[in-house]
Amino acid sequence: MRALQSTLLFRWFDEVWNQGHENVIDELVHPEARIRGLAEAALNQGPAAFRTFYQQFHNQFTDIRIDTDIVVSEDDYEVARCRTRARHRASGHEVDFTGLCLVHLKDGQIHEGWNEFDFLTMYQQLGMHLVADDAAAAPVDAPLGDEALAAAAGPN
Repeated sequence: MRALQSTLLFRWFDEVWNQGHENVIDELVHPEARIRGLAEAALNQGPAAFRTFYQQFHNQFTDIRIDTDIVVSEDDYEVARCRTRARHRASGHEVDFTGLCLVHLKDGQIHEGWNEFDFLTMYQQLGMHLVADDAAAAPVDAPLGDEALAAAAGPN
């Protein structure tokens, strides 16, 4: 197994998220990349699409820290288990949740990505709860929509 610090995913979470180097997105995300599990299907191809999610998350949260617990590498795949901590700007609530990220690498860049983060825990920490009414449920593929996060902040 490769050393944690030598993996692309360690660099991804450290440089892009922890250090806030947005420009590294273009370096590490393949132009034809497909990223799943973070945003609407129409917004999941290439660096520009990921940047939309990244900026949206940064607009809603501050003090973002993603610790990479372990990265497993085999051939051109890497999977990381990580812990995300941040503070919601509007409400001041802290969030702390875990997730998994699996990537397929091509030409030293993320070509495909699958994300499974515990956004339910994040929403609960923001004061949101599941409801039985289907009409009140948030879209599954849009865990960080501006409306959902604004609702977590409560009335102005």
